[in-house]
Amino acid sequence: MCRDVARRFLLLSAALALVGCGAEGAGSEPNLAEPTSCSGAICAEDEFCYYPPGACGGKDGACLLRPTTCQDDTQVCGCDGRAYASPCEAERAGQSIGAAETCAAAAAPPGTFACGSYFCRSADQYCEILDEPHEEPFKPPPQLFCHPIPVSCMPEPSCDCVGDAAESMRVGNCYGPPVCTQDAGSFTIECNAEVYDPT
Repeated sequence: MCRDVARRFLLLSAALALVGCGAEGAGSEPNLAEPTSCSGAICAEDEFCYYPPGACGGKDGACLLRPTTCQDDTQVCGCDGRAYASPCEAERAGQSIGAAETCAAAAAPPGTFACGSYFCRSADQYCEILDEPHEEPFKPPPQLFCHPIPVSCMPEPSCDCVGDAAESMRVGNCYGPPVCTQDAGSFTIECNAEVYDPT
């Protein structure tokens, strides 16, 4: 009987030793699903860290749910320096929209041209630049967006037509007439506008 008790004690001790080793080993294993740090918060696996366009890694990040389905839209530059089919696709991949210089090393996708954080379609979009006329230190950075070229200007758009159409639509609440420039078939409309509304 003493032998049985001793044998049971040895088996129990060995089992406890194995459990202890297992716990220590599990704690030292690398975590394959790395958490995303986001302005002091930790985003879940189904979230991404959203930053305002062009402010990758800033202090204003917030964890948002990743979209599960997307439709093609204006292509964008992600914070990882890659081009995505739309802001939604970038977010689904866990990326916010990066600044123009983020994708400087990568050429714009075929048939597009760079417009800040976006890649406008050369065939039917123009780049809008809204620039606040205030002086530093209260001057916010310019805001750039892609907009469709008016149907009335197709199929052979010109700066005269695109500029006139933008002025008639009061694009971006411009203070004065927007200025149109054309470069290798791509159009840019720029004007002074209220970018930041303190109210």
